[in-house]
Amino acid sequence: VRASGEGELTISNDGASRQFTFDHVFEGAQEEVYDCIGRPMVLDALEGFNVTLFAYGQTGSGKTYSIQGDPGDCTGAGIVPRFCADLMASAQRLMEADPTLFVKLSLAMIEVYNEKVRDLLESRRGGGGQPVELTSLDLREDRNKKVFVEGLSLHTITSNERLVALIRQGLANRQVHETAMNATSSRSHTIVQLIVTQTHDPPRAGAKDVESTIDIVDLAGSERQSKAETSSERFEEAKKINQSLLMLGRALNTFAEGSTEFVPLRESKLTRLLSESFGGNARTWMLACVSPSAFNYTETMSTLQYAHNAKRILHKAKVNAMQEQLELKELKARYAELQKLFDEEKEKNQQLRLELQERGETIKRLQAEAEAVHPGLVSNGSNLGGGSYFIGRAHLSLKNILQLTSSYVTLPLICDNPDHDGALLMVSTYPLKKHTEQLGAAVTEEAGQVPLSALLGKRIDLIVHVISAKNLPEDFTERVYCKYVFKHAEKDVYQTAVFHGSTVEFDFKKRYAFGCLSPQLADYLRSPNVITFEVIGERSA
Repeated sequence: VRASGEGELTISNDGASRQFTFDHVFEGAQEEVYDCIGRPMVLDALEGFNVTLFAYGQTGSGKTYSIQGDPGDCTGAGIVPRFCADLMASAQRLMEADPTLFVKLSLAMIEVYNEKVRDLLESRRGGGGQPVELTSLDLREDRNKKVFVEGLSLHTITSNERLVALIRQGLANRQVHETAMNATSSRSHTIVQLIVTQTHDPPRAGAKDVESTIDIVDLAGSERQSKAETSSERFEEAKKINQSLLMLGRALNTFAEGSTEFVPLRESKLTRLLSESFGGNARTWMLACVSPSAFNYTETMSTLQYAHNAKRILHKAKVNAMQEQLELKELKARYAELQKLFDEEKEKNQQLRLELQERGETIKRLQAEAEAVHPGLVSNGSNLGGGSYFIGRAHLSLKNILQLTSSYVTLPLICDNPDHDGALLMVSTYPLKKHTEQLGAAVTEEAGQVPLSALLGKRIDLIVHVISAKNLPEDFTERVYCKYVFKHAEKDVYQTAVFHGSTVEFDFKKRYAFGCLSPQLADYLRSPNVITFEVIGERSA
């Protein structure tokens, strides 16, 4: 086996040769392999893409050395320790450039041994400090049909030292045994899984929260029993390894050919666990490790064909934005807020309907009484402006109401006709709640207009009592109406009553209660005309 050009490799045996073309052919040190594969993986991961690297080849061809190497040695470190250190340094630079960004790195290590999925970072100390076998874990699917390992431990990476310690712990728990082909033969498939989460707090326009999963897969080497000279337990392990690699090869071939044929991913724990890594939502690399020896010609040719088929697979990787999850959370919170407001407004509207219905019935009754006594009085409101009626108006401000010290206040009734001046209206106001009294005390300390700060968020609960009217022109006492208006948000509320005599005894009461005053209502209550009174007298016949 020799490199015959950039990205080209030629394999020869007994005078026959075949040429393969790949993206890269490596003959150098660990650093060259990482610069070509690892650095682009870091960039893709930080952009929010899922990333996968497969190391495939026969036993003893250097897969584990290329993937792991010596994590604590700068020269001999493999792809995993270099990748993690580079990823942490890149994440730190991003956070320094963007104060709103937080990057979290988490690590898990998975082993597929004899079709059992196990956690290599599981603590397995039994009673008396004796090691126990790793727990077999189940594969599940989330609501998005993504496969995950139930019960898998996830470890936050805060420093390179912790990272190296965890990797060493996981490698120490891996199934490794000696065969005739390899003194430290991996008897299981190992997956180093890194999860990178990038979030912004507070959220920033144009910045997306993303999450990416990186799977670095060190596949157990395929082996022939005649060469590896395995037996008993090692032979059973080899059968499971070859079977899972066969299923992985079938899946790769199907995806490479673009066939619509059913892919039996569930027939192997390995293919099901890595289903997103070929033909799915991931950017995937394959590192094919081969032996240059003619003794391993058959295994080398099989590995190269395996990698050649994998190269033909088309992927549909996409950025894994977490924005949809955040938007859904925000929308749910907003929905709950709007639902609460809707329920409150619905209750207010229902109360207003009942109040309007009650007032409408009162108006109809009074109109009927007035119409029965004097036809045309109510139906033709324009007559009120003529000489047949006395009309006097008075106003009451909130400050007048709150600062009332006597049992009643006398208000002059202002008329358009100066001959009718001198009419008076007696009104009394008094609070019902202690907080209204406290508000009145606060207002008396202020000069001039009621301060807005004294009203916002406060509650007002008081009674307005229209007592009587005096000094009305004698010619306009045949029938007297009292109407008073509280106007806010363009809604008029009024009542009308009819009485006889020169001194009119109305004795009409109205309660006003406002809870937690809004800025709009508070501003209105600061006006000089909070309540407008009208006394209408009909000319005597």
